[in-house]
Amino acid sequence: MEYELERTEQLRPDIPHIAAGDPETMVVQVAASTKLDPGESCLADTVTWTETASPTNDDVWTADSTNQVTIYDPHHLNFLLPTEQVEVRFSQARHRYEVVGSQGLRRKGKIKTGVTISPGGSGEVLVWVQGAATNPNVYITVQHSWIDNNYTLNAGVEVIFEYFRDEDEWHFTDFHC
Repeated sequence: MEYELERTEQLRPDIPHIAAGDPETMVVQVAASTKLDPGESCLADTVTWTETASPTNDDVWTADSTNQVTIYDPHHLNFLLPTEQVEVRFSQARHRYEVVGSQGLRRKGKIKTGVTISPGGSGEVLVWVQGAATNPNVYITVQHSWIDNNYTLNAGVEVIFEYFRDEDEWHFTDFHC
């Protein structure tokens, strides 16, 4: 269920772990429930934390998919996959939650099966996380114009790619033959 903010509301008063306060400085943790592309918006689940009794164990976070908000990346500084967490703040001027900081703009992947990317061209890359393909598969179109222009990238080649905000494009920055 998506919840759009009303002009008269400051925050979600029905979510107990998002307390009213100074909405311009308050930061809230959310987990993307869909993919967030740079400069776009997506749905996100609110996140609650449970502290563990032992200092050697990590705290546990739980995404609450019954309390979703729409988050925005107005400055083209973020790329999130589903379940990846990010901090957001509420912009009173725009009446929406906006991502704080920057993350996910450098990724690892493999050239899509059946794809060959020639120098100066572009093609789809399957995004990988923690040594495995995203599930479900997430593909990004990446430009082959910055690295070794004498090398054609074939299906299955492992690559590193980055998003460049000033060009609004993904570019290969490294590859492994």
